[in-house]
Amino acid sequence: MRICGIIPEKLPRKQAYIVEVTEDELDKLSGISKRPHISGRYKIGNEVKVALVYERLEYFEAHKVQLANAEAMLRSAANSIKDLLPGD
Repeated sequence: MRICGIIPEKLPRKQAYIVEVTEDELDKLSGISKRPHISGRYKIGNEVKVALVYERLEYFEAHKVQLANAEAMLRSAANSIKDLLPGD
């Protein structure tokens, strides 16, 4: 990504930028990099909600301990079920 220009705004911290990015970079920024690539997906005027992707990451970071606990409980439950199944 390269910053090519600035669009000044009246409010502080609301300055906008004109950037140059590849389609792959836009896919990653918009959180759809794992979906099949569609050339021409982006058009002039499209809004890419980058903040939404970062909000998800912040949520996962803030809830890391709870997610790890949930993972451990699910893994334990799966192992218990596996132990009950008829063996090989």
